[in-house]
This record gives sequence, structure tokens and C-alpha cells, in this order.
Amino acid sequence: MFRNHQRRRPPREKQITALLRSARGAGRGGDLHLAVTFQSKAGRLARVLHAQSPGDVRGAQLLGGVLYDLAALLHRAGSDGEAIRALEDSERAYATLAGRVPAAGGWISDVYARRAVLHAQRGCGASALADAQAALRARHVLDGADGADGPDEARTLALGSDVLGAFGDPDMAVAAADRAVRGYLSCFGPAGVAGPGLPRTSPHVGYLARACRVAAVIRQARGAGEEGRAARLAAAATNLGASAPATVLERRFSSPNPPDLATGLEDALRVVPRCGGDGRRAELLRAALVRARADRTALTWYEGVTVDAPETTAGTATGATMGMGPPGVGGLLARLATAVLPTDAAAGMRLALEAHRLRAGAPAARSGRAHADDAAWAEVLLTASRQVAGTGDTLFALDLAAWAARATQAPADTCPAGAIDGLDACEGGPSRHSSRPSDIHCRPDLGTGAWEALPC
Repeated sequence: MFRNHQRRRPPREKQITALLRSARGAGRGGDLHLAVTFQSKAGRLARVLHAQSPGDVRGAQLLGGVLYDLAALLHRAGSDGEAIRALEDSERAYATLAGRVPAAGGWISDVYARRAVLHAQRGCGASALADAQAALRARHVLDGADGADGPDEARTLALGSDVLGAFGDPDMAVAAADRAVRGYLSCFGPAGVAGPGLPRTSPHVGYLARACRVAAVIRQARGAGEEGRAARLAAAATNLGASAPATVLERRFSSPNPPDLATGLEDALRVVPRCGGDGRRAELLRAALVRARADRTALTWYEGVTVDAPETTAGTATGATMGMGPPGVGGLLARLATAVLPTDAAAGMRLALEAHRLRAGAPAARSGRAHADDAAWAEVLLTASRQVAGTGDTLFALDLAAWAARATQAPADTCPAGAIDGLDACEGGPSRHSSRPSDIHCRPDLGTGAWEALPC
């Protein structure tokens, strides 16, 4: 004879639940300071619980979720530096579940995306670009079939497109925004009526509006027949009725260093021969870009790029072609940017930031493994930093310089990314999270759910 016994929760977990409930009540009442206090206490207890049983899945989920929601409260309270640190700790907790819990990749991706937006709002564009790229890779939307994205993937695409457009990658930004729009529209029923996957009151409506606005801004800037589509996207964003402040991209236009949305990667590659760079390599990459643009199943052009040049072994051509993933392409782009930056600042920055996004967002770079091109990459980042500093964009310039130092002085695990607290401290690094853990975040007595109330 068997008896069903309900799992008893440890006393410390009950304390955490009570603190989270108090944090939620304080947040709803508008007392953010008190909400942060309760949530921070819950986080400390969750750390102890996780440390006692580091292999326990529930404990890691709980810690990651509590810290993720703490970051949201800190952001609402105006403490973005502390919010970024909370997201870093949340990522580390979720990372212990990678390979054990299928949803862990989604949670990690969401932490990346949130942190990318926080970096971007603070002007730390190099860190924002790296996190946006990592968010897309963690959720595997880079490899997904076009139009097959659900609400969670579309949210990551919407946030990523905003950051990418604001800091130097309008090509991928508009592709990601378009994919986000199509992903969300697939969740609607006839005549725009929200279907079961996307209730009309869902916060995802705000992300759909964000994606529409990002795509509209980029297409309007490009002109050449894009104005009509841009106007329709802008009207769609307005008609959704989602109350959201300006996107990161829109705010950047009033900054000392507004983005150049008209210089695409293909245009920048065409400039390389005129600046004394390796025109043959540039043309090979441009051809790969054209081929990938025709492939509707890929979001980005560089996935699985094959450079049509013979490999050599001990000086002898093998006749084989050399396949290049994102880090390799990033290294090649860095070398091309070196030649272009002194002559054409706009095209050079486009190549440099593309190289940074590919190199910094790739798993190898985030694991701290050294790369043969690290020194060259760092020199490009320092040159780009000087270019940006000349525009008066101090935060972005400092962030680029911090990434350059990181590439030459320490592994990624020990020398985190360059988020700038004010103007005199550099910090940051890998972070992540997305769909909520089923038995933690979806329960009304656990987690504040504070991100859902935010337009970002």
C-alpha cells in the first residue's frame, strides 16, 4: 500500500516564498525601495539554499528566478548597474541547469536579452551588441526557419533588433525585427484578433510594437522604395495601442553619436579595396552575404560561411575550401576594418562593430578561450573607441576600450564585459534567462513578475 505524500518544502524555502509575496505587494503599492529590500533578502536565502544543494534543479531555478526579478525591480528603481549584476548571478544559476533542463537555454537567452537592453540604455554599446548576439544564439533563432518563431523567440528577436540597430548592425536588426513581427502575427487569429497564444492583454503586444517601430525606423532611413513599408509598420505600432517609451534605437538619434542606418555591411565591404584592404577577401564575404540573403531559412548571412579559397598545409595548397563560423568571419572583418577605419570612418565602424558582435557573442569568446586574432581584434576596438570618443559619445568609447583590454589581458570568465558605472568603472560579462520555470515563476506566490510590467 502506497501513500501519496506532498513534498514538504524546507523552512528556508517557505521564508523565500513569504518574502517574494511581500516584494510583490510592495511593488504593486509603488514602494520600490521596500520591494527591492524584500526581494534582496529572498535572494540571499536562495543563495544559501542553492549552496547547500548545488545539484538541486529546483534550488537553481528558484535562485535564478529570484535574482532575475530582483534585476527588474532594481531597473525600475533606477539602479541599472546593480540590475546588471543581478542578471549575471541569475545567469550563473541557470547555467548550472544547461544540459539537464531543456528550457534552460530559453531562460539564459532571456537574461542575455534583458541585459543587452540595460547596457544599451546606459550607452554601453559594445556590451549590448555582444549580449544581443548571445541572446539570439542561446535561443537558436539564428538557425530557425523563417516564420516558425513563437512568442518567446519573437520577444528575443524584438529586443535584439532594437539593440542591434542602435549600435551598428542595421542589417541584422531589420531582419530580426521582421522575423519578430511575423512570429507575433502567427499568434493572432483572423482580422488581428489575438489567438490563444497571444492574449490581447499580453505584454508581448508591447514587444510587437517595438519590433514594428525598429523596422520602420531602419527602413525609413534607407529610403530607396522602403518609405511605404516603413509608414505601414509605424502605423501598425501605433494602432496596437501599446504604451511604451521610445525604443533604444529612437533614443540613440538624440545622442552625440546617432547610428548610421544607411551604411549596410555590403556597402562597407565595397569600400575595402579603395582603402587598401584585401579586396578579394571582402568580395568573398560580400558574395556570401548575397547568397545568404536569398536563403529565407537563415536570419544571418555568416552562418556556415565557406570562403572559396584553398587551404594550405605547410605551404602546399590542399584544394579544400575553408569553412568559417562567426569567430573566424569576425577575425577577417577585424582585419578589413583595420584598413578601412583611417580612411572611411562610417564604413570602418560598420565592419568593426560587425566583427565585435561576431567575436564577442560567439561561445568560444565567452568561454575565455584565446584566439589567434585577439590582439588584432583589440587594436580594432581601440581604434573604434577613439573614433567614437571624437563624437563625444564617452560611454560607448569607454565600453569599446574595456572590451579591447579584455581581449588582450584576461579570459572572458575572469575579466567581464565593459559595462560602465558612471565614467570610472568597468564591469559586466556573460548573462542570461527566458520562459519561466513551470513550477517557480508561473506560481502566483513566487516571483514578482516585474519585467512583465515594463516596456523593455
